[in-house]
Amino acid sequence: MRTSSRKEYMVTGLFTLAFLLGGFIHVIAGPWDFTSCIAQIYYSALVLVWAVTIDYRIVDRRVRHLMLLTAVLFMTAFFLQMCRYRVFEEFLTACRYFWYGYYIPIILIPVLFLFVVLHLHLQEDEKPDRRFLLMLIPAVLLLLLVMTNDLHQLIFRFTSGTEGVSGTYTHGILFYSIYIWTIGVLAFSLYLAIRKCRIPSIGRKLWMPLYFALYGILVVLSIFDIPKIAGTSVWIFIECLAMSIIGMEESCIQLGLIPANSSYRTIARLANKPFVIADGNGTPVYSAEVAKEMGRHTETVQLHTKPIKGGSVTWAVDLSEILRLNREIEKATESIESRNEYLKTENSLKEEQPRLRARNVLYNRIAEIVSPQLDTIGHLLDENVDEKSLAKLAFLNAYIKRRSNMELLKEDKGHIPTEELASAIRESCEYLKLGGVDALLHITPAGELSADTVLCLYEAFEAVVEGCLDTLQYLLVNITMRSGLPVLRMTLQAEGADMDSLESSVARFDEGFLTTVQNDDGAITITVTKKEGGSSL
Repeated sequence: MRTSSRKEYMVTGLFTLAFLLGGFIHVIAGPWDFTSCIAQIYYSALVLVWAVTIDYRIVDRRVRHLMLLTAVLFMTAFFLQMCRYRVFEEFLTACRYFWYGYYIPIILIPVLFLFVVLHLHLQEDEKPDRRFLLMLIPAVLLLLLVMTNDLHQLIFRFTSGTEGVSGTYTHGILFYSIYIWTIGVLAFSLYLAIRKCRIPSIGRKLWMPLYFALYGILVVLSIFDIPKIAGTSVWIFIECLAMSIIGMEESCIQLGLIPANSSYRTIARLANKPFVIADGNGTPVYSAEVAKEMGRHTETVQLHTKPIKGGSVTWAVDLSEILRLNREIEKATESIESRNEYLKTENSLKEEQPRLRARNVLYNRIAEIVSPQLDTIGHLLDENVDEKSLAKLAFLNAYIKRRSNMELLKEDKGHIPTEELASAIRESCEYLKLGGVDALLHITPAGELSADTVLCLYEAFEAVVEGCLDTLQYLLVNITMRSGLPVLRMTLQAEGADMDSLESSVARFDEGFLTTVQNDDGAITITVTKKEGGSSL
């Protein structure tokens, strides 16, 4: 079984001797006025020495500040005690407020001790539970009650004209709430500290904070001026409180719950990592055995320096393993990026395939639609091409181009602007003029029609013109709207035009359109009207 180290026994013994010596000073120096402040000076000196060691020992800045503030409040309490009973005892008002101020450290110091306990085992970037800040609310309320006692006298009650005179007051109804608060917070803080101590390495050393917690018994007894020797109190409340809290905080330092700059020689002997601790002048004071070969920065070794109280610490970091891992990570990353690029390309191709298949189907459909015109162009090219044949080729080529564009628009949008139909027929008329045909176009509607309607009108125009293209002399195309429905009227003259052939050219539109063919003294009028509610082919 491990036993507590000799250093821990030494710290406990020194605290005990210091506390007993303080009580001895009270008893011996109490009866004489010229020695009446020695006890307060003695305890202030003890707290000051402890605060100086805290300033360079404690690593955590937050804990160090809390403990230094605790020391300042204790020394303030001893100073106010001297002012109250020895220095300003003839000035009643000042004496009374020194007395009230004496309770400021008594109320706040337990809260500071609680905050120190909350920081045990916390890393520098960790924060304690902020709900404990609510503990400041009752502390502030008690402080306000004490400092405004002249208004309500709930803490101390005075007889008229004796405010501030020692021994001429009684305790008010809320007086003991101050001590209940102080002892209650200390007990709760000790409970939290013991819970944080429940780790195997220090579990057998819990006697140390518990020993100093026993001073709390004297804290309670001192409220009632117990114990006394020869009519003089051996200890007073603030002295018992100071030794109890400082002792418990020191025990947390000795147990390692509060990180401190101590045991450097042991660390230097046991450390397997290279480091050097130097003083303010840069002279090495402690160093690990493995630090003898520490040199400058290299590719695989980096030196880091951080200032500490009274000097600095320098340590070396071996980067060889990290560099090796980084190289492996880089290779793995390159492999993953190549794989991701391959998968991205593969997925892109997979996504593109349905669109390509759809485009192929569309192009095959377009080729099938214009195949009659393509065949006609092939036959014309096999013959002798004259000026009239060129006009016919241009006319057929315009239809192929325009009909293909309309099919693409139908696939993408589902509707076609009437201007597209007008442009297609207008271009066809221009090529007819090259062949000697007097061709005109008049179109009224604007906007958009369904793609099927536009296609049917355009195909009707093309079928009629192709049916009499060789003998066509005159053509007037008129597109209007009647009751919201498009009407295509073509008036033409063609020598020897076959009426039966023209009627058969537009017969396939009967299902979705009404078609009429009239011959009036050689002028043939063909009307294609979309049926109301009819389907378009």
